[in-house]
Amino acid sequence: MELISCMNALTLKGKKYLQVLQDPKYIYQRKLKGMRATLYLSESSRIFSRGEIEYTHKLPHLCERKYPLSWYGHILEGELFAPNYTDAELAGILHRTDNEDTSFIEFHCFDILKKEHYILLDWSLKARLSAIPENLESWGILKLPWYIGTEEDKLNFYEEIISEGGEGIMLKNLESLYSPGKRPANNWYKLKVSETHDVVVMAFSEGVGKFGGLIGSVEYGKWKGGKLVRMGFCSGMEDSIRRDMTLNNSFWIGKVIEVECMEELKSGALRHPRFIRLREDKKPEECIIL
Repeated sequence: MELISCMNALTLKGKKYLQVLQDPKYIYQRKLKGMRATLYLSESSRIFSRGEIEYTHKLPHLCERKYPLSWYGHILEGELFAPNYTDAELAGILHRTDNEDTSFIEFHCFDILKKEHYILLDWSLKARLSAIPENLESWGILKLPWYIGTEEDKLNFYEEIISEGGEGIMLKNLESLYSPGKRPANNWYKLKVSETHDVVVMAFSEGVGKFGGLIGSVEYGKWKGGKLVRMGFCSGMEDSIRRDMTLNNSFWIGKVIEVECMEELKSGALRHPRFIRLREDKKPEECIIL
């Protein structure tokens, strides 16, 4: 059997950031913390990882199931995902040689590469998505939802995923073709937290909406040339920390906090920063603009 290598995604940053977020052709999906896999459906179905390691014997609940005859020949691409397990823990389970139960491992389908006898690599993503069988869930396969929206919708979804402890989101061009084993531009992008920085708390903004009466965001900065330079605002605090910041402003002002972001821009500003934690082990003077 000839395997089809997985297409890879680029990290969204730099000049492409706003272009992709504002382009309505890019749909968005949750980026699962799992393992990429391809499921080859037949009378004796088989499943392979992105690195073409076979896990058929480890996942009998997926591979020994008798799927509809009309699905034989389908090649589904997706993510192996285990709720409450990290991707590293999932990999460990699949690599072990014992016969432990793996029925809790889910397959989330997000693409189809072959339908019956027809290879779909030269079909647009939009066409491929429409070719995915409708009733996958009835046969133990989950379909990963995808959405169409504005730049604000995409960023709000990203915020929601990150606040839940997720890894980020995927942005995929509906007009893109499938290029096995490659990482083509203008096809798929991943938007996820990739950097952390230590910064100094300088001030707070007032909260609105559900945060009315509380602080809304933290204004932070870094030292440069003997001066504390204002760099931007971050949010994402847990409710207990937000309340403490509201009640104890003076404690937090001047403290060092760790924030996560997508990237640091040439200006030194942080793209999409989020609060992580207080760093009482660091001095404010250590937070400098390089």
